[in-house]
Amino acid sequence: MLYRDGYTAGQLQAATERTGGPILISACLVGGVTAAGCMSPVPALGCVLGGAALAAPPAYYGLAWPLLEEPKMVAVPTEDPAPYAVGYAQGYLEEAGKRRAQAAMIGGAGGLLVGALVGITVASNAGL
Repeated sequence: MLYRDGYTAGQLQAATERTGGPILISACLVGGVTAAGCMSPVPALGCVLGGAALAAPPAYYGLAWPLLEEPKMVAVPTEDPAPYAVGYAQGYLEEAGKRRAQAAMIGGAGGLLVGALVGITVASNAGL
């Protein structure tokens, strides 16, 4: 019962947090890689590189980030019972990771489009 209560409380806390950071980071990363690839002699390389870069931010936020943060959260001293604290940490990290991965995917998709437009425009104006 305590674990489940903590898990639910962690999910609710994560659901209230903003996800602007993952959106912007992903958009910049994917947009930059895509634009650079589109300005190469083979413009289709931009789509390939952008598509590959599109997978990195959601994978980080959805898989790696929760695994890296869980030991830190569980180790923080708390007055709550241990099962509640562990449940809270796991619920928070799972929900926050899911929300950040979704935000990173949205930002990456926007970055892919903008990067392709910028890269193709710059390449065509430069005569590449």
